[in-house]
Order: sequence, then structure tokens, then C-alpha cells
Amino acid sequence: MKIRKVLITAGSTLVFGLLSFVGFQWWAPSLSAESLTKEEVNQTAKDKFPGTIIKTTKSEGEEYQIEMQLETGVYQIRMDAKSGEVRSIKKKPLVMQLKKRRKKYPESN
Repeated sequence: MKIRKVLITAGSTLVFGLLSFVGFQWWAPSLSAESLTKEEVNQTAKDKFPGTIIKTTKSEGEEYQIEMQLETGVYQIRMDAKSGEVRSIKKKPLVMQLKKRRKKYPESN
């Protein structure tokens, strides 16, 4: 009876220790990963898409938003701040592009 309790306690401790070790190994890399710099993200975007970067901003959710002029228009690119992985790319509507251009270059009357 005593031996059975000792074996159950030892087995439970071993399983708990093993699960703790595996969990730490799985989560540790993501905890220590540093965010990419704005320059690194811009270079990654230029490597993936041939064009000119208009603006880059970092949101609170560990994500960069890059506005980029490509041959076919202006695009909004969302990239992961740690891995540089492209999360989404959307073409901005032409109306939005024209509004920005008007603000930047107002017409003379």
C-alpha cells in the first residue's frame, strides 16, 4: 500500500515536470522574440514587392502597416512585427488615393 502511494506520487511528479518542460520549450521562443525595426520591415516589404514605400506605422498589436506604391496602385500591407510575415495586402481604392493627392498638392485658384 505504501509502495503504491510512493509510485503514484513519483509518477505524478514526473508527468507534471515533463509537461512543464515541454510547455516552457514551446512558449519560450515566442516570449523572447524581439520586434523587427521599421527599417527591417521596410526592407522585407521591398524584397517582396517592387515599389516605393509611402508610409510605415506600427500598431499596438505587434503589426506594421505599410502603405506602398506599386505599378498597379497604392496598397496597404500588414506585416507581423516579429516574423516579417505578410498578414494581408489590400489595394486602396482610387478615390482614397485621389483624396490624399489633393491634400498633398492643392489646386491653385
